[in-house]
Amino acid sequence: MKKRVLFCGDFTGLSTGYAVYWREVINRLYQTGKYEIAEFASYVHHNDPRTNNVPWHLYCNLPDKDDQAAVAEYEASNLNHFGAWRFEYVALDFKPDIVCGIRDFWMESFIGTSPFRKCFDWMWMAPCDAEPQNETWIDVFATTDRLLTYTDWARGVIKKQAGDHINYGKAASPSAEACFVPVEDKDAHKELFGLQGTKIIGTVMRNQRRKLYPDLFKVFRKYLDQTKEVNTYLYCHTSYPDLGWDIPALLQENGIQHRTLFTYRCKSCGHAYPDLFKQGISTCNACGQHSVVLAGVNNGLDSEGLAKVYNIFDVYVQYANSEGFGMPVVEAASCGVPVMAVDYSAMSETVKRVNGIPLKVAALSKELETGCDRAIPDNDYLLSKLVEFMLKPNGMRRRDGHLARQGAQEHYGSWDNVAKIWEEEIDNLDTGLHAWNCPLMIREANQNFPDNMTNEQFVNFLFAETLGQPEYVGSFMATRMLRDLNMGTSGKSQNGLYFNEDSVMFSRNHMNDFTRQHALEHILRMVDYRNTWENQRRLSLESMS
Repeated sequence: MKKRVLFCGDFTGLSTGYAVYWREVINRLYQTGKYEIAEFASYVHHNDPRTNNVPWHLYCNLPDKDDQAAVAEYEASNLNHFGAWRFEYVALDFKPDIVCGIRDFWMESFIGTSPFRKCFDWMWMAPCDAEPQNETWIDVFATTDRLLTYTDWARGVIKKQAGDHINYGKAASPSAEACFVPVEDKDAHKELFGLQGTKIIGTVMRNQRRKLYPDLFKVFRKYLDQTKEVNTYLYCHTSYPDLGWDIPALLQENGIQHRTLFTYRCKSCGHAYPDLFKQGISTCNACGQHSVVLAGVNNGLDSEGLAKVYNIFDVYVQYANSEGFGMPVVEAASCGVPVMAVDYSAMSETVKRVNGIPLKVAALSKELETGCDRAIPDNDYLLSKLVEFMLKPNGMRRRDGHLARQGAQEHYGSWDNVAKIWEEEIDNLDTGLHAWNCPLMIREANQNFPDNMTNEQFVNFLFAETLGQPEYVGSFMATRMLRDLNMGTSGKSQNGLYFNEDSVMFSRNHMNDFTRQHALEHILRMVDYRNTWENQRRLSLESMS
């Protein structure tokens, strides 16, 4: 019998990093014919025409726009955008042997608390982007049946903290798509975009807090002041407005408005080209329509278009305080563009493997929301390396580009190899340990509390006897509940469950009173939620018998 595998993530018809990764891997696993495959896809609706190209079973996460109740439920929590509100429905309908995920902790941790967790194996590739990892994350990683990582560096970080308490799998680093190749004539390629005779320092980073655009802009300003070059530009393939920086304010602050390029794309004809920053909508120089906006998440380039952008660059700079992998490093190197990246987190591994230049870290700063150390790179070191590189003769820069592609091909050159890792890990999982016909867990919550219990005894009783899941005793969830009982206060928790307070997406440090009654109410909600879905499983099993 074929194993049934459910893949959770961004819709594989999109161009996000998560979407591209799953598209390349799932397609290859599907072609083996060994598995029954389903995709639980975020950011897509069932009537989207792109879904017609998906050959496996597809569950779409977006609600019907006309279903006001569903829309309200979807918008009630950011976690629902990743699938939390529909996961139980999807899991019960498909009944997977294995559930696979590749996204950040707060995007997929709801899988670990599902009432159906005992019915399937959970395989998760954790995008570890810094150290130390938060205790909550380590606690949840330990509940997976197989934990893969994006890099060997990440596996080492997690193992240093968790030891052998985790079922480790291999590192399954992504590859660049086949379209990311060098152009034959870079000068001619630049001329196509009106950039003949220029030198381009480029980056492809979403406009997020951890992408260090303020520092990059400051360094570029110093570069212009030091070199007096008039033909060198900074090219930022990014979006605005987005989740991060005030790009126009930063440009003005550093006086680089007329030396910084961005990617613009026409919503009417799809034509894309570099230009100086413009506020609002402008006129397309291809079709003449007033429909050109900055390329972004909802108006992005396909992979072929992005490869054209990389090939404009003379050097690529990944300037971030941390990365779970940093796919643009590999894509740029695959296009024969020399790479510089901060020597921290996954970037340390990727930049060295593509024969690039690791950028010195001046210090590490602990992040409030996660407890992870984030890099503060040495801006003067980046400046010195940019000056040194851009003053090289063209022949030497081309040689560095050849070495970059050579490293990318050697270490990240094949999606076939990536898919093979997943195939081996799936095949090696003993799915007989979990089954959809396992005993039902429908129970009345035990509230017969012994007298004179300490807070620790009370918490242990709640998880072991009231909830009926003693495996949670000693977990981070339990220890945090004990801490909050002892302190008498608690912060906001995600998705109505007392589970995690660490992501900035969900926590606003709103502290409230926390008593034994509050703790009991949290557990009772978990019991009710589990009973509801276990009753649905009972009905499903009865209909199949």
